[in-house]
Amino acid sequence: MSQKIPFLQMFAALRQWTELSNGVEGWRIVSAAIDKASRSAKITVEGAAGAGPNLMAQAEEALCRAYGLNSVKIEAAPAPEADGDCCRGAQCAPAVCRHICPVC
Repeated sequence: MSQKIPFLQMFAALRQWTELSNGVEGWRIVSAAIDKASRSAKITVEGAAGAGPNLMAQAEEALCRAYGLNSVKIEAAPAPEADGDCCRGAQCAPAVCRHICPVC
């Protein structure tokens, strides 16, 4: 997947569950694989590194219900490493730094 797609843009049917929608609002899909034969999906999302197991399980169950899938596995993408010490207060160039922090 060459671009990151907002999770709720791809899976708009989940908006019917307000609490779940609020929890996954910042997620972006970085990769997805759907197996039509087994009706299963494996999805890797950015922005879910801090999501607890309950939120992940709720999202997986909701996707199964909303889209008639047998199983869904959502994994959090690893957080990108920062260039330098930007998150510790040092200055860096936002165009160069790949890490999201208050400085960048």
